[in-house]
Amino acid sequence: MPAKPPSYRGLSSFRCFGVAGPQSSWFSSGNVAISYSELNNFEFNPEKSHGSPSTNRVPVAANVHLGGGSLRLGIKSIMRGHMHQKIEIFHSANFLSLENQLTDSIKTASADGARWMDQKVTFDNLHTIANAVDLAVPNESTFTRFTIQDSRSFQAIVTREYGKPSSYEETAQNEYDKFILQPLCMLAFAGVLSSENRRTRQFTVRNRPLLRTIATSESEARTFLISYLETVLREWGWWNRISSYFESAQTEEDLRVLKRQFHYLMLEKTRVGSRGSKDPRVEINRIFTKVVNPLAYAYGARGTERGHVMKSIPSRHDLIYNRPNFSDARVQKPKNLTRRQFEEILDKKASQYPEENNLSRVMREVRSYHREVSEVPSTVGGKARHVHHIFPRSSFPKIADYRENLIVLTSAQHLFEAHPYGNTTEVDKIYQRNALLYKLESIKKSVDQNDGMYSYDSFARVVSLGYSLTVPEATYMGCKNAILGQLV
Repeated sequence: MPAKPPSYRGLSSFRCFGVAGPQSSWFSSGNVAISYSELNNFEFNPEKSHGSPSTNRVPVAANVHLGGGSLRLGIKSIMRGHMHQKIEIFHSANFLSLENQLTDSIKTASADGARWMDQKVTFDNLHTIANAVDLAVPNESTFTRFTIQDSRSFQAIVTREYGKPSSYEETAQNEYDKFILQPLCMLAFAGVLSSENRRTRQFTVRNRPLLRTIATSESEARTFLISYLETVLREWGWWNRISSYFESAQTEEDLRVLKRQFHYLMLEKTRVGSRGSKDPRVEINRIFTKVVNPLAYAYGARGTERGHVMKSIPSRHDLIYNRPNFSDARVQKPKNLTRRQFEEILDKKASQYPEENNLSRVMREVRSYHREVSEVPSTVGGKARHVHHIFPRSSFPKIADYRENLIVLTSAQHLFEAHPYGNTTEVDKIYQRNALLYKLESIKKSVDQNDGMYSYDSFARVVSLGYSLTVPEATYMGCKNAILGQLV
């Protein structure tokens, strides 16, 4: 356990090195009256301040000089008062020692290609995995992710705290793979563990005291994660890009610049995309969020959500893994079911609806023709068992049994994307147009092969009735131009 930070009173001065909010520097220097309490509150009264009195934002970090040393304070939030400002800090007084320890630990780490950061690495996950490792591996023996997955302590935590299905469930194996392995790899890169990349990656505890610090509480894990991210980026000479974003107006363009620079960093420093990913940017963007948001939380800047700048500073809730999944919530997926289990239930429900004989036959033909492979590319994968009417059968009964109006999708694509919020009575217009374009590609292959499954004439009729227009020419380009001409 790290030593409890001491109390300080009458600190002489501080120097601001990062700010948040619309003001470039709300205050830049001044004498302070500061005291440390067990509640991690500091009170101070700056003599010099700049900016609008209505601004409730302050410099997000400062160096407080204590004789020959200094203490870094990271400011999370502020509550204005008449004489004093009260600040909740995210770093305890041992921050600098942790940063120095991490710098040495990373330089001497034996990670064997383990990735430094990944999608499932959040502070609550780190706390969970560190705690499981400390309990399941009490000595310096070698272990794998399966050691953790099969441990009683891990089983108890994920089923009780996360509401996840037991890792003994066959359908949950893939979900637990990354959930456990990615934090382990990050801890190896940090030098907390050592790792060897065999057929199944091997791990050994290298720094037990630091592992136990992370396992102590989510608060300690959060402090560790923030310090780790900053340390790595400083070691790589990349921190100035993060600080530039924090000191900017944090517009959409500022975020795009930072994200583009992050793409280059990940491609240079990691093997992202080496497993055959068509577009590594998708994976990098997901990691980008996990890197930027903890730092934005620490430095009082706006983070990123769904590819855009957040309207406010990230909250603790924004940083955790164990939060409702947006896609799952839209269709009310129980958390104790895997997506695969839930999709099977949806498939069974979908098959219970009575359909006309002819339409049922046509839908079976289309599903069989595409061999349960989605006609719309999916990063998630899964078997495509749903046959979706591009133009709804209730609104367009004349083309309900046209093969060219039917597209094969996975249940996730059908219920999460084609229909907004899982409401099958509504159709997402943008997805509808994209589905038509992908369907056209299927039709082109069929026509080129002359297999008789699809025809441009029938597809032109589908597009004409669906969009209430006349397709000038029943050809590939004629249909494509008609679709692209629709504004949605």
